Amino acid sequence: SACRSHGSGRGNGRAPGRAPPHSHTYSPKLDHERMQALLKETAMTRTELFRLFNRFKALCKMSGTPGAIDKKTFKEGVSSLAFEDDAFVDRIFKLLDEDGSGTVEWKEFVNAVNALETGSPFDKLNFCFRVYDRDNNKSIEREELQHMFTEMLMFDATIDKTERAVEVTDALQELIDDFVNSIYDSIDADRSESLEFDEVAEAINQRKISDVWEVFGRTLVRNP
Repeated sequence: SACRSHGSGRGNGRAPGRAPPHSHTYSPKLDHERMQALLKETAMTRTELFRLFNRFKALCKMSGTPGAIDKKTFKEGVSSLAFEDDAFVDRIFKLLDEDGSGTVEWKEFVNAVNALETGSPFDKLNFCFRVYDRDNNKSIEREELQHMFTEMLMFDATIDKTERAVEVTDALQELIDDFVNSIYDSIDADRSESLEFDEVAEAINQRKISDVWEVFGRTLVRNP
């Protein structure tokens, strides 16, 4: 999703009559029009958006990619991802980086923070569902839930070690199966062996759950 810089070539590097590159190609801007749009689209205040914008610009410098940030910097820059496993971060980044450029831009960064930290329960659920629905068939199968939960537990178990565990132990597999079964028992109302968006949304509404990610075993770190 990143804009790529162009070589200067000789002279001005542009063919006659071609307009010069827009400045926002290299430096993201937050003018009045963009601010008003983001205030409508997200749950953030004007102050929060300005702070986030300054954070994004600093991350762009760290990343060395003008107007965009790479995956490593993205994880460091979104505080709620600091202690999440690589598979989870990779999946989020892939959803945001729609053109496969290896970077995300300002609007995509805002969408991520809104979905992970500041958005409404519906915003979070919508994004959470896309993260777990790896085959994009509008439902979450057992295998998908098991895969994400396994990656999370393997990451937690090896966070203080120099090498990643090679196998899932029997005890760990039992824990994973119990967790997945508990999710399906409580949410899969039609016993279809897949979780549809409406089923999850209904369960969240009935239980008055504010942290949607917690339903899927995520303990996303909040800003202090």
